[in-house]
Amino acid sequence: MTTYCVDRSCGKSRLSSSIPFVIKLLQQQQQSNQQPSGQQLVVVAVICCFLTGSSTACDYQRLDPSHTMCVYTPRSCGGKTLIRASGMSCHDKQVILETHNRLRQMLALGQIRGQPPSLDMRELVWDEELAAIAQRWADQCNAGHDRLRRTDRFSVGQNVAATWTFDKPSPTGEEPEFKRQIEAWFNEVTQIGFRPKDIDPFNFNRQAGHYSQIAWSETYAVGCGYAYFRDPQRGYTKLYVCNYGPGGNVIGATMYRTGRPGQTMCINEGLATSRRYPGLCEIPPSSAGVDYRDLMCTAPATTPIDQLQLQLAPVSAAVNKPALPPPLPSPGSSLALPVPVTSPALQQPPPIFPPPSPPAPPAPTPQIGDMVLRGMQSPLAGLAKLLGQYNLFG
Repeated sequence: MTTYCVDRSCGKSRLSSSIPFVIKLLQQQQQSNQQPSGQQLVVVAVICCFLTGSSTACDYQRLDPSHTMCVYTPRSCGGKTLIRASGMSCHDKQVILETHNRLRQMLALGQIRGQPPSLDMRELVWDEELAAIAQRWADQCNAGHDRLRRTDRFSVGQNVAATWTFDKPSPTGEEPEFKRQIEAWFNEVTQIGFRPKDIDPFNFNRQAGHYSQIAWSETYAVGCGYAYFRDPQRGYTKLYVCNYGPGGNVIGATMYRTGRPGQTMCINEGLATSRRYPGLCEIPPSSAGVDYRDLMCTAPATTPIDQLQLQLAPVSAAVNKPALPPPLPSPGSSLALPVPVTSPALQQPPPIFPPPSPPAPPAPTPQIGDMVLRGMQSPLAGLAKLLGQYNLFG
């Protein structure tokens, strides 16, 4: 009995070869009127769980047996040394969404030199399914494009890029630099150029294909993957993979609808004007993925230096405006006077060094009369002491 997947059907051979064994085992127990032993139940349970897991992992084989999720295994990297391959962090997702939408907004508002404004540019949202497929391809450490990546919902476009630093690791470490890479894709419109007449109908320009995918108006979902590995030929390599849905670069279709800056067609398309990016169109919630700026990402904790600045700023601003004294208690009240409550933001932090001691008050300037009297008192006191020895006054 074969219990592992060996072909591109990704689970088909497991299902066909394992089910007859389970059925036969149960039939034998029924004919002998015996209850299955504990060991046999464990075997059946393990096989069923195994089949369930394999079926879930290979759902994409119904779309095509050669789908990326069925053909390739995670973290394989093709003989290269894989250093990092993991899903996107919340911060990565924020950067990817913000960079894409900011560039699409600039195009929609007519702020890209030589390109007409767009009337129907969608705001991109994060899509976990697209990200999972992109990560599976990034795990292969291949800077080309995969062949089959579509989903049940739409066709999927793709941008791929690799950067490397030869023998030395990247100065930025193993962290991805998605903002820089996405901007490099988009900058093909200025470095290479894109003819406005190729927008509608769309005429594919291979040298600016990354730009035209980012600028495809009907695309509303994005998901990316990333791998950092050491290639024996290129050295330390960062591989970026972004999948887009619905995919763009469809020859003969419309890249986006052109018009005057700020004149959107969101309502006519059944969309809404974006609340975050004026000029873009917001898709209905039923079609959207997840916006991680709203649901998962939190502001980073302030550092001690930041907290110190927050404490000092209100104090310096309130020097010339003393706080009012606390109110007195009502007549007949036995409560003590209330202690003034100071906001934490107004409390001045303890000084690093103790303050210097206040200077001593200056000695009074002696007067002339005092000096004469003091000169007369000293001789008289000495004379009285001398005469006291003879008891002249007793």
